[in-house]
Amino acid sequence: MTTELTESECFALLADRRRRILVRTLDDVGTALSIDELAERIADREYEGPTGDDPRTIRLTLAHNHLPRLEDHGVVSYDRDARTVSLRLSGTTLVDYLRRVDDESAAGSMLNASSTRFSTSPSGRR
Repeated sequence: MTTELTESECFALLADRRRRILVRTLDDVGTALSIDELAERIADREYEGPTGDDPRTIRLTLAHNHLPRLEDHGVVSYDRDARTVSLRLSGTTLVDYLRRVDDESAAGSMLNASSTRFSTSPSGRR
């Protein structure tokens, strides 16, 4: 089990949207969640409300794909007997990457908005 993630590993793990939501959710709650609660919260975040992918389907993808992969990299601790998941210390590395991406996206959005505001033609040329 790796304790320090490389940049390539971080990008590979964060390539999947559901894994990004999973890491953000665990970071937000700051404590272990049951796999059922985690699946419900992911469903809510993926679809910004109670509709969308069935939490049972999400639970299956978590148990058979995302959690083992993240556990292998030391990002989460997955207790199969208690059916709970928690973020491990190396998971904070992924959280840091997510925050940087969020910050850069917000800065890029502000730049795009200001360049559009100063534009005088639909093509963005002055």
